[in-house]
Amino acid sequence: MSAPASVAATPETVKKFIGLGATVAVEVGAGAGASIADADYAAVGASVADRTATLAG
Repeated sequence: MSAPASVAATPETVKKFIGLGATVAVEVGAGAGASIADADYAAVGASVADRTATLAG
């Protein structure tokens, strides 16, 4: 039996962080295991980029 897929932040959580003034960057495919599309993060204002670009800030 495998554990349910999860992510550190959902699009709803990202939206709250951005609403508080944070800048949020999400790695491409970060939500794939939990069936969350990159477009869902982008739709709430996160930047979505590959690992190198995300870590380079």
